[in-house]
Amino acid sequence: VAGFLAGASSIEKLFNAIPETYNVESGHFVTNAKIGDSSEEALADIGVTVRENFSRDISTTIDDRTTNVRVFANRDGFNLPALYEGHLPEAADEIALDDTFLAKHEIGLGDTIRLEGKDFTIVGDVVLSDYTSLFERNEDFVMNTLSFTVALVTQDVWNSLKGDSTEYNYAYFIDGFADMTTAEHVDLQVDIAKALTKSGARVTSILDQDTNQAFFYSGDDVTHDQAMFRVLFYLIIIVMAFIFVVLTSATIEEESAVIGTLLASGYRKGELLRHYLFLPAAVGIAACVVGNLVGYLVCVTPFSGLYYNSYSFPPLQVQFDWSVFMLTTVVPFLILMAVNFVGLARKLRCTPIQFLRHETRRQRSRSKGLQLPERWGYIARFRIRVFTRNFSQFATLFGGILIASLLLIFGLGMQHVIEDYVDVKEVFPFPPDDRQ
Repeated sequence: VAGFLAGASSIEKLFNAIPETYNVESGHFVTNAKIGDSSEEALADIGVTVRENFSRDISTTIDDRTTNVRVFANRDGFNLPALYEGHLPEAADEIALDDTFLAKHEIGLGDTIRLEGKDFTIVGDVVLSDYTSLFERNEDFVMNTLSFTVALVTQDVWNSLKGDSTEYNYAYFIDGFADMTTAEHVDLQVDIAKALTKSGARVTSILDQDTNQAFFYSGDDVTHDQAMFRVLFYLIIIVMAFIFVVLTSATIEEESAVIGTLLASGYRKGELLRHYLFLPAAVGIAACVVGNLVGYLVCVTPFSGLYYNSYSFPPLQVQFDWSVFMLTTVVPFLILMAVNFVGLARKLRCTPIQFLRHETRRQRSRSKGLQLPERWGYIARFRIRVFTRNFSQFATLFGGILIASLLLIFGLGMQHVIEDYVDVKEVFPFPPDDRQ
Protein backbone atom coordinates (compact mmCIF):
# COMPACT_ATOMS: atom_id res chain seq x y z
CA VAL A 1 0.00 0.00 0.00
CA ALA A 2 2.87 2.39 0.78
CA GLY A 3 4.42 1.72 -2.62
CA PHE A 4 1.16 2.21 -4.49
CA LEU A 5 0.09 5.35 -2.63
CA ALA A 6 3.58 6.85 -2.93
CA GLY A 7 3.55 6.35 -6.68
CA ALA A 8 -0.10 7.36 -7.15
CA SER A 9 0.18 10.49 -5.00
CA SER A 10 3.31 11.54 -6.91
CA ILE A 11 1.47 11.06 -10.20
CA GLU A 12 -1.48 13.04 -8.85
CA LYS A 13 0.79 15.93 -7.88
CA LEU A 14 2.47 15.72 -11.27
CA PHE A 15 -0.90 15.81 -13.03
CA ASN A 16 -2.18 18.75 -10.96
CA ALA A 17 0.92 20.72 -11.94
CA ILE A 18 0.53 20.07 -15.68
CA PRO A 19 -1.78 23.06 -16.46
CA GLU A 20 0.68 25.57 -15.02
CA THR A 21 3.90 23.83 -16.03
CA TYR A 22 2.91 23.27 -19.66
CA ASN A 23 0.46 26.18 -20.02
CA VAL A 24 -2.47 23.91 -20.83
CA GLU A 25 -5.57 25.44 -22.36
CA SER A 26 -8.52 26.34 -20.14
CA GLY A 27 -10.58 24.65 -22.80
CA HIS A 28 -11.09 24.49 -26.53
CA PHE A 29 -13.80 24.90 -29.12
CA VAL A 30 -14.13 23.60 -32.67
CA THR A 31 -15.60 25.54 -35.56
CA ASN A 32 -16.50 24.56 -39.10
CA ALA A 33 -13.96 27.04 -40.53
CA LYS A 34 -11.30 29.50 -39.43
CA ILE A 35 -12.65 32.33 -37.34
CA GLY A 36 -12.00 35.94 -38.25
CA ASP A 37 -10.65 38.91 -36.36
CA SER A 38 -14.17 39.94 -35.35
CA SER A 39 -14.64 36.64 -33.50
CA GLU A 40 -11.33 37.03 -31.67
CA GLU A 41 -12.28 40.57 -30.69
CA ALA A 42 -15.66 39.38 -29.42
CA LEU A 43 -13.93 36.78 -27.27
CA ALA A 44 -11.41 39.33 -26.01
CA ASP A 45 -14.33 41.48 -24.81
CA ILE A 46 -15.32 38.70 -22.37
CA GLY A 47 -11.72 38.13 -21.23
CA VAL A 48 -10.96 35.09 -23.41
CA THR A 49 -7.85 34.72 -25.58
CA VAL A 50 -7.54 32.01 -28.24
CA ARG A 51 -4.72 30.18 -30.02
CA GLU A 52 -4.95 28.06 -33.16
CA ASN A 53 -4.48 24.36 -32.41
CA PHE A 54 -5.59 22.83 -35.70
CA SER A 55 -5.24 19.10 -36.30
CA ARG A 56 -5.52 16.69 -39.20
CA ASP A 57 -6.47 13.02 -38.88
CA ILE A 58 -4.47 10.79 -41.21
CA SER A 59 -5.00 7.04 -41.62
CA THR A 60 -1.98 4.77 -41.85
CA THR A 61 -1.04 1.16 -41.12
CA ILE A 62 1.11 0.26 -38.11
CA ASP A 63 1.71 -3.37 -37.12
CA ASP A 64 -0.91 -4.46 -39.69
CA ARG A 65 -3.49 -2.33 -37.90
CA THR A 66 -5.27 0.68 -39.40
CA THR A 67 -4.26 3.59 -37.19
CA ASN A 68 -5.55 7.14 -36.99
CA VAL A 69 -2.73 9.65 -36.45
CA ARG A 70 -3.92 13.07 -35.26
CA VAL A 71 -1.22 15.47 -36.44
CA PHE A 72 -0.59 18.87 -34.84
CA ALA A 73 1.95 21.52 -35.69
CA ASN A 74 4.61 22.33 -33.10
CA ARG A 75 3.01 24.40 -30.34
CA ASP A 76 4.31 27.87 -29.54
CA GLY A 77 3.89 28.75 -25.88
CA PHE A 78 0.77 26.68 -25.06
CA ASN A 79 -0.17 23.00 -24.60
CA LEU A 80 3.55 22.36 -24.48
CA PRO A 81 4.79 18.78 -24.96
CA ALA A 82 6.85 16.87 -22.40
CA LEU A 83 9.88 15.37 -24.11
CA TYR A 84 11.07 11.90 -23.06
CA GLU A 85 13.72 11.30 -25.70
CA GLY A 86 15.01 12.96 -28.85
CA HIS A 87 13.87 16.40 -29.98
CA LEU A 88 10.87 18.13 -31.53
CA PRO A 89 10.55 17.97 -35.33
CA GLU A 90 12.73 20.45 -37.17
CA ALA A 91 13.02 19.04 -40.69
CA ALA A 92 10.40 18.18 -43.31
CA ASP A 93 10.75 14.42 -42.77
CA GLU A 94 10.66 14.41 -38.95
CA ILE A 95 7.80 13.58 -36.61
CA ALA A 96 7.25 13.14 -32.86
CA LEU A 97 4.77 10.56 -31.52
CA ASP A 98 3.08 9.88 -28.19
CA ASP A 99 5.14 7.93 -25.66
CA THR A 100 2.38 5.49 -24.69
CA PHE A 101 1.63 4.63 -28.31
CA LEU A 102 5.30 4.06 -29.05
CA ALA A 103 5.64 1.74 -26.06
CA LYS A 104 2.54 -0.27 -27.04
CA HIS A 105 3.90 -0.86 -30.53
CA GLU A 106 7.56 -1.19 -29.50
CA ILE A 107 8.54 1.67 -31.80
CA GLY A 108 11.43 3.97 -30.99
CA LEU A 109 13.52 6.86 -32.22
CA GLY A 110 14.92 6.33 -35.69
CA ASP A 111 11.98 4.20 -36.88
CA THR A 112 9.80 5.49 -39.69
CA ILE A 113 6.08 6.00 -40.11
CA ARG A 114 4.39 6.50 -43.49
CA LEU A 115 1.83 9.29 -43.88
CA GLU A 116 0.20 10.12 -47.21
CA GLY A 117 2.88 8.22 -49.10
CA LYS A 118 5.81 9.92 -47.38
CA ASP A 119 8.15 8.39 -44.79
CA PHE A 120 8.67 10.35 -41.58
CA THR A 121 11.47 9.55 -39.16
CA ILE A 122 10.49 9.47 -35.49
CA VAL A 123 12.79 11.95 -33.76
CA GLY A 124 10.79 12.68 -30.63
CA ASP A 125 9.20 10.57 -27.89
CA VAL A 126 6.75 13.07 -26.41
CA VAL A 127 3.62 13.48 -24.31
CA LEU A 128 1.16 16.20 -25.30
CA SER A 129 0.00 17.96 -22.17
CA ASP A 130 -3.58 18.20 -23.48
CA TYR A 131 -3.65 14.47 -24.35
CA THR A 132 -2.77 12.61 -21.16
CA SER A 133 -5.33 10.00 -22.24
CA LEU A 134 -5.63 8.88 -25.84
CA PHE A 135 -9.34 9.43 -26.42
CA GLU A 136 -10.05 9.69 -30.13
CA ARG A 137 -13.43 11.34 -29.47
CA ASN A 138 -14.62 12.89 -26.26
CA GLU A 139 -17.81 10.80 -26.28
CA ASP A 140 -15.80 7.55 -26.29
CA PHE A 141 -15.98 5.58 -23.06
CA VAL A 142 -12.63 3.84 -23.41
CA MET A 143 -9.14 4.95 -24.43
CA ASN A 144 -7.49 3.77 -27.62
CA THR A 145 -3.73 3.30 -27.32
CA LEU A 146 -3.51 0.72 -30.12
CA SER A 147 -5.01 2.41 -33.19
CA PHE A 148 -4.95 6.10 -32.28
CA THR A 149 -2.14 8.47 -31.47
CA VAL A 150 -1.22 12.14 -31.59
CA ALA A 151 1.83 13.53 -33.36
CA LEU A 152 3.78 16.74 -33.92
CA VAL A 153 5.35 18.03 -37.13
CA THR A 154 6.67 21.40 -38.25
CA GLN A 155 4.17 24.06 -39.31
CA ASP A 156 5.25 23.85 -42.96
CA VAL A 157 4.79 20.08 -43.02
CA TRP A 158 1.37 20.40 -41.40
CA ASN A 159 0.31 22.91 -44.06
CA SER A 160 1.35 20.48 -46.79
CA LEU A 161 -0.65 17.56 -45.40
CA LYS A 162 -4.18 16.95 -46.67
CA GLY A 163 -5.49 14.53 -44.05
CA ASP A 164 -8.72 12.55 -43.97
CA SER A 165 -10.27 15.43 -42.02
CA THR A 166 -9.22 18.79 -40.61
CA GLU A 167 -10.41 20.11 -37.26
CA TYR A 168 -10.38 23.86 -36.66
CA ASN A 169 -9.60 23.56 -32.99
CA TYR A 170 -9.01 26.72 -30.95
CA ALA A 171 -7.49 26.61 -27.47
CA TYR A 172 -8.91 29.30 -25.22
CA PHE A 173 -7.46 30.78 -22.04
CA ILE A 174 -9.00 32.84 -19.25
CA ASP A 175 -7.43 34.17 -16.07
CA GLY A 176 -8.51 32.47 -12.84
CA PHE A 177 -9.97 29.42 -14.58
CA ALA A 178 -8.76 27.02 -11.84
CA ASP A 179 -10.66 28.97 -9.17
CA MET A 180 -13.96 28.95 -11.05
CA THR A 181 -16.83 26.65 -10.07
CA THR A 182 -18.49 24.16 -12.40
CA ALA A 183 -21.44 26.52 -12.86
CA GLU A 184 -19.08 29.35 -13.80
CA HIS A 185 -17.33 27.07 -16.30
CA VAL A 186 -20.67 26.32 -17.94
CA ASP A 187 -21.60 30.00 -18.02
CA LEU A 188 -18.24 30.76 -19.64
CA GLN A 189 -18.85 28.18 -22.36
CA VAL A 190 -22.27 29.70 -23.03
CA ASP A 191 -20.74 33.19 -23.29
CA ILE A 192 -18.05 31.91 -25.69
CA ALA A 193 -20.64 30.20 -27.89
CA LYS A 194 -22.81 33.32 -27.96
CA ALA A 195 -19.87 35.60 -28.78
CA LEU A 196 -18.75 33.34 -31.63
CA THR A 197 -22.27 32.96 -33.03
CA LYS A 198 -22.90 36.72 -33.01
CA SER A 199 -19.62 37.28 -34.88
CA GLY A 200 -20.64 34.82 -37.60
CA ALA A 201 -18.70 31.72 -36.53
CA ARG A 202 -20.32 28.31 -36.27
CA VAL A 203 -19.32 26.30 -33.18
CA THR A 204 -19.53 22.50 -33.46
CA SER A 205 -18.23 21.64 -29.98
CA ILE A 206 -16.78 23.25 -26.88
CA LEU A 207 -15.03 21.63 -23.92
CA ASP A 208 -13.07 22.80 -20.90
CA GLN A 209 -10.48 20.94 -18.82
CA ASP A 210 -13.12 19.34 -16.61
CA THR A 211 -15.13 17.87 -19.50
CA ASN A 212 -12.28 16.99 -21.84
CA GLN A 213 -11.64 13.30 -21.28
CA ALA A 214 -8.33 13.46 -23.12
CA PHE A 215 -7.08 15.65 -20.28
CA PHE A 216 -8.98 15.00 -17.02
CA TYR A 217 -9.63 11.24 -17.28
CA SER A 218 -6.15 10.09 -16.28
CA GLY A 219 -5.92 12.32 -13.21
CA ASP A 220 -9.43 11.37 -12.16
CA ASP A 221 -8.58 7.68 -12.38
CA VAL A 222 -5.43 8.04 -10.25
CA THR A 223 -7.36 9.95 -7.56
CA HIS A 224 -10.18 7.40 -7.35
CA ASP A 225 -7.79 4.44 -7.27
CA GLN A 226 -6.14 5.90 -4.17
CA ALA A 227 -9.50 5.96 -2.42
CA MET A 228 -10.01 2.29 -3.29
CA PHE A 229 -6.60 1.34 -1.91
CA ARG A 230 -7.26 3.27 1.29
CA VAL A 231 -10.48 1.31 1.85
CA LEU A 232 -8.58 -1.92 1.33
CA PHE A 233 -5.89 -0.71 3.72
CA TYR A 234 -8.46 0.09 6.44
CA LEU A 235 -9.78 -3.48 6.15
CA ILE A 236 -6.22 -4.80 6.52
CA ILE A 237 -5.69 -2.61 9.61
CA ILE A 238 -8.84 -4.05 11.22
CA VAL A 239 -7.60 -7.58 10.53
CA MET A 240 -4.22 -6.68 12.03
CA ALA A 241 -5.94 -5.34 15.16
CA PHE A 242 -7.78 -8.66 15.59
CA ILE A 243 -4.52 -10.56 15.20
CA PHE A 244 -2.78 -8.37 17.78
CA VAL A 245 -5.59 -8.91 20.31
CA VAL A 246 -5.47 -12.69 19.86
CA LEU A 247 -1.66 -12.85 20.07
CA THR A 248 -1.56 -10.64 23.18
CA SER A 249 -4.17 -12.72 24.99
CA ALA A 250 -2.47 -15.96 24.00
CA THR A 251 0.90 -14.69 25.28
CA ILE A 252 -0.55 -13.75 28.65
CA GLU A 253 -2.37 -17.06 29.01
CA GLU A 254 0.73 -19.05 28.07
CA GLU A 255 2.98 -17.23 30.54
CA SER A 256 0.37 -16.74 33.23
CA ALA A 257 2.27 -18.79 35.84
CA VAL A 258 5.52 -16.95 35.15
CA ILE A 259 3.79 -13.56 35.49
CA GLY A 260 2.18 -14.66 38.76
CA THR A 261 5.55 -15.80 40.12
CA LEU A 262 7.23 -12.53 39.14
CA LEU A 263 4.46 -10.46 40.72
CA ALA A 264 4.65 -12.51 43.87
CA SER A 265 8.43 -11.97 43.89
CA GLY A 266 8.04 -8.21 43.99
CA TYR A 267 8.12 -7.22 40.35
CA ARG A 268 5.91 -4.26 39.53
CA LYS A 269 3.18 -4.44 36.93
CA GLY A 270 4.74 -1.49 35.10
CA GLU A 271 7.97 -3.43 34.64
CA LEU A 272 6.09 -6.42 33.25
CA LEU A 273 4.08 -4.12 30.97
CA ARG A 274 7.24 -2.61 29.50
CA HIS A 275 8.77 -6.07 29.14
CA TYR A 276 5.85 -7.46 27.14
CA LEU A 277 5.56 -4.31 25.03
CA PHE A 278 9.22 -4.41 24.00
CA LEU A 279 8.95 -7.29 21.54
CA PRO A 280 5.82 -5.98 19.69
CA ALA A 281 7.46 -2.53 19.53
CA ALA A 282 10.72 -3.97 18.13
CA VAL A 283 8.88 -6.07 15.54
CA GLY A 284 6.64 -3.10 14.66
CA ILE A 285 9.58 -0.76 14.09
CA ALA A 286 11.37 -3.37 11.99
CA ALA A 287 8.20 -3.92 9.94
CA CYS A 288 7.82 -0.16 9.39
CA VAL A 289 11.40 0.17 8.19
CA VAL A 290 11.27 -2.87 5.90
CA GLY A 291 7.81 -1.93 4.63
CA ASN A 292 8.87 1.57 3.63
CA LEU A 293 12.10 0.35 2.04
CA VAL A 294 10.25 -2.25 -0.01
CA GLY A 295 7.41 0.15 -0.77
CA TYR A 296 9.53 3.07 -1.97
CA LEU A 297 12.46 1.20 -3.50
CA VAL A 298 10.70 -1.84 -5.02
CA CYS A 299 6.94 -1.34 -5.35
CA VAL A 300 6.73 2.25 -6.59
CA THR A 301 8.11 1.43 -10.05
CA PRO A 302 5.72 -1.42 -10.97
CA PHE A 303 2.69 0.39 -9.51
CA SER A 304 3.41 3.66 -11.30
CA GLY A 305 4.18 1.62 -14.41
CA LEU A 306 0.57 0.43 -14.41
CA TYR A 307 -0.51 4.02 -15.06
CA TYR A 308 2.29 4.88 -17.45
CA ASN A 309 1.38 1.83 -19.56
CA SER A 310 -2.09 3.31 -20.12
CA TYR A 311 -1.76 7.07 -19.77
CA SER A 312 0.56 9.67 -21.22
CA PHE A 313 2.08 11.44 -18.23
CA PRO A 314 5.25 13.54 -18.22
CA PRO A 315 8.35 11.92 -16.63
CA LEU A 316 7.75 11.03 -12.98
CA GLN A 317 9.79 12.03 -9.97
CA VAL A 318 8.55 10.17 -6.89
CA GLN A 319 7.98 12.56 -4.00
CA PHE A 320 7.82 11.68 -0.33
CA ASP A 321 4.28 12.19 0.96
CA TRP A 322 3.83 12.70 4.69
CA SER A 323 0.14 11.77 4.56
CA VAL A 324 1.04 8.40 3.00
CA PHE A 325 3.73 7.86 5.64
CA MET A 326 1.27 8.64 8.44
CA LEU A 327 -1.37 6.32 6.99
CA THR A 328 0.82 3.33 6.16
CA THR A 329 3.45 3.55 8.92
CA VAL A 330 2.56 5.70 11.90
CA VAL A 331 -1.10 4.66 12.18
CA PRO A 332 -0.45 0.86 12.03
CA PHE A 333 2.38 1.16 14.57
CA LEU A 334 0.21 3.19 16.96
CA ILE A 335 -2.61 0.65 16.59
CA LEU A 336 -0.14 -2.17 17.32
CA MET A 337 1.10 -0.50 20.49
CA ALA A 338 -2.34 0.67 21.64
CA VAL A 339 -3.96 -2.77 21.24
CA ASN A 340 -1.10 -4.50 23.03
CA PHE A 341 -1.01 -1.88 25.80
CA VAL A 342 -4.75 -2.10 26.48
CA GLY A 343 -4.73 -5.90 26.38
CA LEU A 344 -1.74 -6.18 28.72
CA ALA A 345 -3.06 -3.54 31.10
CA ARG A 346 -6.40 -5.35 31.42
CA LYS A 347 -4.73 -8.69 32.04
CA LEU A 348 -2.27 -7.27 34.59
CA ARG A 349 -5.18 -6.14 36.79
CA CYS A 350 -5.40 -9.73 37.98
CA THR A 351 -3.81 -10.74 41.27
CA PRO A 352 -0.72 -12.97 41.47
CA ILE A 353 -2.82 -15.90 42.71
CA GLN A 354 -5.14 -15.56 39.70
CA PHE A 355 -2.14 -15.69 37.39
CA LEU A 356 -0.76 -18.75 39.18
CA ARG A 357 -4.14 -20.50 38.91
CA HIS A 358 -4.63 -19.45 35.26
CA GLU A 359 -7.82 -17.64 36.21
CA THR A 360 -7.17 -14.47 34.21
CA ARG A 361 -10.05 -15.27 31.89
CA ARG A 362 -12.54 -16.15 34.63
CA GLN A 363 -12.93 -12.82 36.37
CA ARG A 364 -16.38 -12.23 35.01
CA SER A 365 -17.53 -15.75 35.80
CA ARG A 366 -17.40 -14.91 39.53
CA SER A 367 -20.10 -12.31 39.04
CA LYS A 368 -23.73 -13.15 39.44
CA GLY A 369 -24.96 -15.46 36.70
CA LEU A 370 -27.47 -14.40 34.09
CA GLN A 371 -31.02 -15.03 35.30
CA LEU A 372 -33.05 -16.77 32.61
CA PRO A 373 -36.77 -17.67 32.69
CA GLU A 374 -37.50 -21.22 33.82
CA ARG A 375 -40.05 -21.67 31.02
CA TRP A 376 -37.28 -21.63 28.41
CA GLY A 377 -36.20 -25.12 29.35
CA TYR A 378 -32.86 -26.46 30.50
CA ILE A 379 -31.29 -26.99 27.04
CA ALA A 380 -32.16 -23.47 25.84
CA ARG A 381 -30.80 -21.86 29.03
CA PHE A 382 -27.66 -23.97 28.83
CA ARG A 383 -26.99 -22.88 25.25
CA ILE A 384 -27.53 -19.21 26.09
CA ARG A 385 -25.15 -19.39 29.05
CA VAL A 386 -22.47 -21.07 26.94
CA PHE A 387 -22.90 -18.30 24.38
CA THR A 388 -22.73 -15.45 26.90
CA ARG A 389 -19.67 -16.90 28.66
CA ASN A 390 -17.82 -17.17 25.33
CA PHE A 391 -19.20 -14.00 23.81
CA SER A 392 -15.76 -12.47 23.19
CA GLN A 393 -14.63 -15.51 21.22
CA PHE A 394 -17.83 -15.52 19.18
CA ALA A 395 -17.45 -11.77 18.54
CA THR A 396 -13.88 -12.28 17.32
CA LEU A 397 -15.00 -15.14 15.07
CA PHE A 398 -17.85 -13.02 13.70
CA GLY A 399 -15.53 -10.08 13.05
CA GLY A 400 -13.03 -12.29 11.24
CA ILE A 401 -15.71 -13.84 9.03
CA LEU A 402 -17.12 -10.37 8.31
CA ILE A 403 -13.75 -8.97 7.23
CA ALA A 404 -13.00 -12.05 5.14
CA SER A 405 -16.40 -11.73 3.46
CA LEU A 406 -15.76 -8.06 2.68
CA LEU A 407 -12.42 -8.88 1.09
CA LEU A 408 -14.05 -11.69 -0.91
CA ILE A 409 -16.83 -9.38 -2.12
CA PHE A 410 -14.22 -6.72 -2.88
CA GLY A 411 -12.52 -9.11 -5.28
CA LEU A 412 -15.55 -10.86 -6.78
CA GLY A 413 -17.41 -7.59 -7.31
CA MET A 414 -14.62 -5.90 -9.27
CA GLN A 415 -15.71 -7.23 -12.65
CA HIS A 416 -19.32 -6.13 -12.08
CA VAL A 417 -18.13 -2.66 -10.99
CA ILE A 418 -16.10 -2.29 -14.21
CA GLU A 419 -19.01 -3.50 -16.38
CA ASP A 420 -21.39 -1.08 -14.67
CA TYR A 421 -18.87 1.75 -15.13
CA VAL A 422 -18.61 1.00 -18.85
CA ASP A 423 -22.42 1.00 -19.19
CA VAL A 424 -22.71 4.32 -17.36
CA LYS A 425 -19.94 5.97 -19.40
CA GLU A 426 -21.60 4.75 -22.60
CA VAL A 427 -24.82 6.54 -21.67
CA PHE A 428 -23.20 9.50 -19.89
CA PRO A 429 -19.82 10.31 -21.49
CA PHE A 430 -19.31 13.33 -19.24
CA PRO A 431 -18.55 13.64 -15.51
CA PRO A 432 -21.53 13.44 -13.07
CA ASP A 433 -21.60 17.22 -12.58
CA ASP A 434 -22.20 17.75 -16.30
CA ARG A 435 -24.81 15.03 -16.96
CA GLN A 436 -27.69 17.45 -16.73
